[in-house]
Amino acid sequence: MSMLNITDLKSYFSLYEIKRTFYLLAPYIKRHKGPYLGLFILMFIDIALVIAFAWFFGNIIDAAVQSDFSRLQTMVLAGIGISVVSMSVNFIDTLFETKALNAVKRDLNVDLYSHVLKMNGKDFSHYHSGELMSHFTNNLHQIDGVIGRGLINLVRLPLIACAALIYILYINWILSLLVLLVVPLALIGGALFGFLLKNNSRKIHELIGGITKSLNETFQGMTVIRSFTLEHLFMKNYKKKNDELYDLEMKDAKLRGWFYTGGEAVGTITFLVSVLVGAFFVTDQVLTVGALLTFINLVNHLVYPLTGLAGRGLVINALHQH
Repeated sequence: MSMLNITDLKSYFSLYEIKRTFYLLAPYIKRHKGPYLGLFILMFIDIALVIAFAWFFGNIIDAAVQSDFSRLQTMVLAGIGISVVSMSVNFIDTLFETKALNAVKRDLNVDLYSHVLKMNGKDFSHYHSGELMSHFTNNLHQIDGVIGRGLINLVRLPLIACAALIYILYINWILSLLVLLVVPLALIGGALFGFLLKNNSRKIHELIGGITKSLNETFQGMTVIRSFTLEHLFMKNYKKKNDELYDLEMKDAKLRGWFYTGGEAVGTITFLVSVLVGAFFVTDQVLTVGALLTFINLVNHLVYPLTGLAGRGLVINALHQH
């Protein structure tokens, strides 16, 4: 297993190369492949549950509308069974994810500490103590989005979208094609805001490292600062950096606001198209009420994974939450 080093860690957290990120983490994920294998298997069960709930919802509505008591009884039992499986999967999934997350973070922390202890004086002098401290106290505890749920979602979200697409095409291909016209908007919007969020998050991370460095310099050089009456200069510099951080945080909030608003707008458009056109199909008896409701349910599962994946929403940017 390759040794974790500071240069790799810096590249990882600045997110210049996503491939490098997973190359760095691969040995740690492989080391704890047990819980990750469990999460991978549960992912497919979870995808099946998404489809099962949509199927159940549509069928129980049709049974109620058609006053089919026998079918209604069957659907109630099916709903109970699906719910029990879902709760069990959620419980086991939480255990596996917690075990995987904490094991990988523990190993990353230990390997980084070991590497720092083994660095020669020349290499060590290239890093400020505040920067090193930031890696231990800040960065290593903010990678949950990449080594946990976010990693699984890179596979899960596209598969959910594919499963939902197949099911809605089965329900009604014409209505499905109309809804799919909105998909490019979701992908473009998600990709654009995901790019902007990533760049802004990188700036926030770098600035926080600078602030940590300034604090460390202040505490270590307090005697010199007071001897040369540099308090005002240090205060001015520290305030400037915090003002910059505030501006970047506000920009991040605005970008996220627009991202979620855009996603909601896309979801609203697909919902309205599904309801309005679907209502005509129900009137013409092309679709049942239950089938339309199932379709609407699945469309939501089609659009959300696309926006989430394109923006990497919130997969990769979890690194920079603080």
